[in-house]
Amino acid sequence: MSLKYAILSLLAHDPLTGYELMKLFDGSVGYFWHATHPQIYKELARLEAAGDIAHRSVEQRGRPTKKIYSLSDSGRRELVEWLHVPASAQRVKDEMMLKTFCCGLLESGEALDLIRRHRQLHEDKLQRYLELERFLESGLSIANRERLGPYLTLLRGIRYERDYISWCDDARTLLQRTDQAMPPQPVQRRRTPTLNRKQRS
Repeated sequence: MSLKYAILSLLAHDPLTGYELMKLFDGSVGYFWHATHPQIYKELARLEAAGDIAHRSVEQRGRPTKKIYSLSDSGRRELVEWLHVPASAQRVKDEMMLKTFCCGLLESGEALDLIRRHRQLHEDKLQRYLELERFLESGLSIANRERLGPYLTLLRGIRYERDYISWCDDARTLLQRTDQAMPPQPVQRRRTPTLNRKQRS
């Protein structure tokens, strides 16, 4: 999925400034899409040049004039057209899984620390999502389909974090098993003795 459709999706709900878009990518939609600040402003310029979004300037006393971006009619049509295209399965890049794949090279305590630190990261994210869930539930109306979408994506983020925490717990249990050596030791192959000339004769 390109950043283009991520921005169009956010602007479909409310007009937003560039700063507000950055906060959304850093926070509430961070569980399914990430973008850097330069990427966001660069894409905003592209979208406006293409006519998919427009902005209005609002003067602020003692502060720089801010631009509030909104979805244009053509941008909304393109977004709806994109929504009708079936989503493809996403390829996952997870650095922690790569580290876990070769964690047998670590001492048992080091491997446990690796899991423990990563579990805490997902526990922190889960708590933030649960706080946001309580906020959204307080004004959620199922009849409001546009507002229901962000809530459904948040539920997916919550389930993902809970599942990752559960995996960390399983991994920790296996690493703490005492009936096998941790980490596994490689098989030591004996070198075949070579004969010198005298032995051969």
